[in-house]
Amino acid sequence: MKLHSLLLILFTLLSLTIQTKTVHAYQEQKNNCLFPVKDGNLWQYQIYKDGQKVGVLKMEVVDGKEDNTKVSDLLGELYPDSWTGSIKFEDSYLQKTYYQSVFNYYAGYVYLFDLQEKRLFPFLRQYLREGDQIGNRVVTSSGTKSFQGKRLQTFVLKDLNEPIVEEYMEYTGLYYYKNGNLEYKLEAAMVQNCSYYVDSPGRPR
Repeated sequence: MKLHSLLLILFTLLSLTIQTKTVHAYQEQKNNCLFPVKDGNLWQYQIYKDGQKVGVLKMEVVDGKEDNTKVSDLLGELYPDSWTGSIKFEDSYLQKTYYQSVFNYYAGYVYLFDLQEKRLFPFLRQYLREGDQIGNRVVTSSGTKSFQGKRLQTFVLKDLNEPIVEEYMEYTGLYYYKNGNLEYKLEAAMVQNCSYYVDSPGRPR
């Protein structure tokens, strides 16, 4: 009887351990698509300066297409199987409209194109964990927040050199941004899935 009880306890502990590891693995893989880049995706932010509302920022993904060319980056070359497009910004505070070229690599990285240097630099990865570092920014914390009826995982990145804080929400994009006394808070979003290769289950991550 004692042996049976011991085996039962061991089996229970083993089952709990497996379940815990499975949950943790699921949670690590769960966060996904932190910067959805697909034509038609829209975001609207309230802009605050020193705590006072001063304007509205609208962002939209435009001109998206599959790209089979090799593009040079800081590490060498990015190979085909990618997506390129632009993000259109309409900023009522700055009173201007401008565009940022985007290159999305299949391994899950989003690159921005520097027009002056004619090079790509890594901007974000579509999945993150605490402690990850991208350029001068480090993921300092993670959690969950509700937005438009869904509770989703978020990640906070802090710049090591500048007073910049960014928060990204899975399947949503940039949720909050602060640079000095300027803050951008997401008010509304109309977001489809990420580009096909990021969302595809069989793709490398």
